[in-house]
Amino acid sequence: TAIHITNVPVPAAVWLFGSGLVGLAGIARRNVIGRHKTRRRR
Repeated sequence: TAIHITNVPVPAAVWLFGSGLVGLAGIARRNVIGRHKTRRRR
């Protein structure tokens, strides 16, 4: 018997989850940068 392996496309949910993580990381980074700027002004 021969075994045939086919490529399976990545579901759209994985791309949505990944883009959500990137967005959350960007928001967190912006908040951290904002905190550092306010500390320097004091």
